[in-house]
Formats: sequence, structure tokens, C-alpha cells
Amino acid sequence: MDFADATLVLLAEELGVMDILTLDRRGFSTYRTGKGKALRLVL
Repeated sequence: MDFADATLVLLAEELGVMDILTLDRRGFSTYRTGKGKALRLVL
């Protein structure tokens, strides 16, 4: 996880937005929020 990915995950959790638009499906499919919730990947 690089800084940009970590920032997106933290912002998603803070804002309550779990949909992430990304081309990096491999990375974001493994990331979880601090509460253990998976992100919904768009694309």
C-alpha cells in the first residue's frame, strides 16, 4: 500500500463512502477499513 492508496482508504472510512473507482483491483481488493469492511470496487 502506498501513500495515495492509504489516503483513499482513510478518506473512504472517514466519509462513509465505500465505493472506490480504481484500475488497481488487485491492491484495493485486499484493503480493508479500520473496522474490517471491504471497499466496493467500481470498474
